[in-house]
Amino acid sequence: MDNLDDFFDIFNTFSVNELAGKFFGELLNQHRTVQQNFWRVVFSTINKYAELKPYQYDDRNKGSHETCKKIADFMREKDLNYLPMI
Repeated sequence: MDNLDDFFDIFNTFSVNELAGKFFGELLNQHRTVQQNFWRVVFSTINKYAELKPYQYDDRNKGSHETCKKIADFMREKDLNYLPMI
């Protein structure tokens, strides 16, 4: 998966709520391991976004960065950074 342009283009095609509904519905139809790995990617992305330096984002993304920092802190505090494989 060298090029994720098609994946990110979808974010300009649908409203956030419409895209979330479509994505969620499709996620539920995936194998349980795929669902678990999806959440691992989401949590890892949140942690990485929380670590951005101020020059790596602008005011449009400041709220997202600050929210990711809060979520990452909460996950660390509650020891939620590891999802065990079942």
